[in-house]
Amino acid sequence: MTGTVSLSIAGLIATAPSIATTAPLEVPFEITSNKPFVQVTINGSTPRWFILDTGCSGGSVIARRCADELKLELSEPVSTHLGAGAGVSVGVATTPDVTLSLASDTMSVPALRVFPLDHVSPYEGRRVEGLLGEDFMRGHVVTIDYARQTLRVFEPASFQVPAGGVTIPIRLEYGLVVARGSITPAGQTPIPCRFIIDTGVRTTLVLFHPFSLAHHLLGPQGSGMCSRDTAGVFADRDPDGIVGGELLRHYRVTFDYPHQRLILEPAAGPEVAFDYDMSGMFLVGEGDDFSRVTIKSVADHTPAREAGLERGDEIVAIDGRPAGGFKLDEVRGMFRKPGAAYRLDVKRGDTRLQIRLTTRRLV
Repeated sequence: MTGTVSLSIAGLIATAPSIATTAPLEVPFEITSNKPFVQVTINGSTPRWFILDTGCSGGSVIARRCADELKLELSEPVSTHLGAGAGVSVGVATTPDVTLSLASDTMSVPALRVFPLDHVSPYEGRRVEGLLGEDFMRGHVVTIDYARQTLRVFEPASFQVPAGGVTIPIRLEYGLVVARGSITPAGQTPIPCRFIIDTGVRTTLVLFHPFSLAHHLLGPQGSGMCSRDTAGVFADRDPDGIVGGELLRHYRVTFDYPHQRLILEPAAGPEVAFDYDMSGMFLVGEGDDFSRVTIKSVADHTPAREAGLERGDEIVAIDGRPAGGFKLDEVRGMFRKPGAAYRLDVKRGDTRLQIRLTTRRLV
């Protein structure tokens, strides 16, 4: 598929303004890879960084390394396959009688899942110590204000739709938020589809492989939003795709699981194009502090490929500035500007290279 695609989420219902009767809990969060990271305590521990993840069905998760540090009692792990594409096999254990606290809000869990998240952390460029998931979301109404980086947590009985909010009906399917919508390829008519709404996904939109094939959306060069995975999550036949944080962060988003609705309020400020990358390379952070910026993949027919960059290359410096002095998100952000030229110092095995890279829009 080439050109642009329009995305809409169907079932928009205008609502009357009203005010919540009880003040919500307000909690600051950090954004990394378009994902909200919140501080959670485990049985009264020091705060740990969890992703608030609406794609985490089956209940919240503690990272295995975090559980070991806290000396939590664990069951014998059971090997389970997780993730998109080839995914990973991890040992999933449980730990009994856990209390998770987000500021003053607490949640008691008789048996909480524990599995390694070390494979996730390089993609975020920071340590991931857990996932706050479906079990937390089902008991609250949660507003994610991406612009202010503030989470507002309401008791369901006290929440009412704010002025200017647009309500979208949702279904909870196997613990996931699913909404009806459509996509409109350039020059074509809208195609109805069903989307998972997932705060734990960094991109704007991923269309699953069966849907992309059925609607002839995979062009000769492919599309960054159309998955070619034939196994894992992105190979599912239903729903048809995932809407992620790159789109969601343009709104104030309220997840109301108890009333099965999603509420969107446009963020203030100028409209911004959804350009996740203009280089064609996907970067990860490696090392104990994730400060080594390494190329995980390079797409064909992109500036990175044309410049001679390869998978496994480490970007040591950008225009003479050490890449390790930036957060991974900051480095990725440099390659989102059209027509930007960079001088990259690259380490490839024992060889040092200087490579010139000029970005451009890929869609």
